Amino acid sequence: MSKAFIDTDVILDFMIAGESFVMDAARIFTLSEKKQISICTTGLVFSNAYYIDALQHYAALSENVKMIITRNTKDYKNSELAVLTPDQFLKGRN
Repeated sequence: MSKAFIDTDVILDFMIAGESFVMDAARIFTLSEKKQISICTTGLVFSNAYYIDALQHYAALSENVKMIITRNTKDYKNSELAVLTPDQFLKGRN
């Protein structure tokens, strides 16, 4: 059985359903579930994922914006800013 290390980008693609990459990431995890490939990673991957969300939040704060538009509202549950999906934002403009 092949063994592969999965990096932060692939895990984020899977977790946040990155439009163009989610299917490839999902297939890799499915292969692992079916014991067709062995995958590993480190705890650092999860720290990186958290760091990226925090970095974006504080970058938005530093620009004095009022909201964050994202498909991953759950990543911003402690945000000091309004957090909207693209759909919510667009509906509010009508």
